[in-house]
Amino acid sequence: GGPKKEDAAVAWRRVGMNLRAPELRHATELVAFGLGSLMPYYGDILPALRIVDDGRPGGRFPETEIAAIPDLVDATLDLHECRTGRIEWNANGTSGRLVRDGRYNACLPAGEDAGRDAAKALCYEAGRVRGASSRIRAHPSPGHELWPCSDPGVMGQLVAAHVLDYLTGHADRFYRDRTNNLFFFRDRPPARLASVDHDCVTPYRLLDGAGYGDSFELEMLRDHRPPRGLVDDVRRVRLLGSGEDFARDFNSSVYGELGRIRTLLVRTWSDPRFERYRRPGENRALSHEVTDVLWDRLASVAEFYNITAEGR
Repeated sequence: GGPKKEDAAVAWRRVGMNLRAPELRHATELVAFGLGSLMPYYGDILPALRIVDDGRPGGRFPETEIAAIPDLVDATLDLHECRTGRIEWNANGTSGRLVRDGRYNACLPAGEDAGRDAAKALCYEAGRVRGASSRIRAHPSPGHELWPCSDPGVMGQLVAAHVLDYLTGHADRFYRDRTNNLFFFRDRPPARLASVDHDCVTPYRLLDGAGYGDSFELEMLRDHRPPRGLVDDVRRVRLLGSGEDFARDFNSSVYGELGRIRTLLVRTWSDPRFERYRRPGENRALSHEVTDVLWDRLASVAEFYNITAEGR
């Protein structure tokens, strides 16, 4: 992973589409890529990105492609079981006793085909949407595992992914009773996460002024801290750097498209198509300049985890 110079051997793919506003999907990927360029921790887990159509002429937002990362496994983790306990299922498929042993169900396709379709077939009941009520838990069958809640390596990576979601407005990874869009490298113990597919869905998620402490839908993530590399990045960028340097460097990292990101967010913020998706508290934009919002959100992350300039 990681934002790197273009390589002729890299396989590129168009990003998935936000059907309400495809431009927002491209904008979110650009914002994530920009953060990865400034924060090495994210640079190591994000795919490279390139602009394939700059939208000119015609005033369209640039279209992007991301590098395809090979050998990824689409994982489903029942992380909420770290707090609630887990049901131990009987051999006939009926539910058994509640177990609180500090482990949670993890489902990862074990074969060569480990993508989204294989994960859905293995981890969810056929003919139903991916959701908590359709989850298949069949440990110790192949692909069905129990992972420890106390593994600091995995938990730190998940917290880092949640921080990235907060910064970019992405909201399709951690739910109260399930996960989605979690990808790990196959056959590379210890588990190593790659962060692909980012979409703020609405401009409100990318621009509202909510603090980091209000961003948790999956409450158990509050019990863990981000990895040292990310802590160091937050300290260097937010606490030891300046807002002016951040805005300049971020604009450079997104190929000089910061102004067009702002124009897009201003336009979609007032678009009536999005009114029904506005969440409580999203009644005003903190700023229409995404670097202002990122700057304040980084400060909120630092405050929540007691990250200080002195090295805590």
